[in-house]
Amino acid sequence: MRAHVARTMAVDSWPEFFAALNVPLPTKGYVQSWLARSVANSLRKGYHRKGMDFSRVQRSGVSAILRKGESCACQPTMKAVRLEQVWRWARGEWIYLDASALCYGFDGSALGLVDYSQTQSVTGLVDGGRGVAIVRAGSARVALRHSGDIIDGGRKEGRHTIDIDLKALSDKVGSVFLTLSAWTTTLDAIVRPEIRCFDPDDKSGEPLCRYELDGKPTGQQTAVTMARIWRAKAGARWQVTAIGELGMGRAGSYNEIRRTIRGLECFGGVRA
Repeated sequence: MRAHVARTMAVDSWPEFFAALNVPLPTKGYVQSWLARSVANSLRKGYHRKGMDFSRVQRSGVSAILRKGESCACQPTMKAVRLEQVWRWARGEWIYLDASALCYGFDGSALGLVDYSQTQSVTGLVDGGRGVAIVRAGSARVALRHSGDIIDGGRKEGRHTIDIDLKALSDKVGSVFLTLSAWTTTLDAIVRPEIRCFDPDDKSGEPLCRYELDGKPTGQQTAVTMARIWRAKAGARWQVTAIGELGMGRAGSYNEIRRTIRGLECFGGVRA
């Protein structure tokens, strides 16, 4: 199967592509309309932005849309990471899909976190610190900042943003795990979630990684560990690894989420 996929990816024309799939060649008009629909769907899901310069996509070596288990090294000059999440619900009471960022030391020790109720961590070492900052490079900075709940009840839509200032993180922080969790329901109750993790200074607008919840067999799971932002040692280049590990737990009650993270071989090849 891997060999066949490699041959399919190597073709450079539509007739060869459809022949490799053993699918009848469609008309040019059909392929054109198919591509137009794909672009519209990509824009709707937030995979790209209007006016995006596609010639810059992946040219810098920073942005790469990652699949589960894949990693990419960030540019040494990368200063920040942003997680943007939008979710919706169908009817009745408000439903929340919480975004959280959990910091860990190089040895796998749990450090600070931010979520809807603990919206700021100055250096990533401890929770809290609202109204406090650390002075680095001549300016006041905060390592992790959460937007809190931004709810539009009329549209049945909610939004969370987490901003991570990599330069303000303590030298003791080796990893930041980005997690999503349903507050009162299972994950399958969330309608059309849009989740992107990206470098806000990358003009291409391409995500570092993304997580697609729609269509996944989430069952009774309530949480997912989406990605890990990490470095091998203080001062080393940051990397992003897509995880996509489903599990249990909710924001404000992190025991199960931390159990999922401990089950990942992320810290020097040892389970945390």
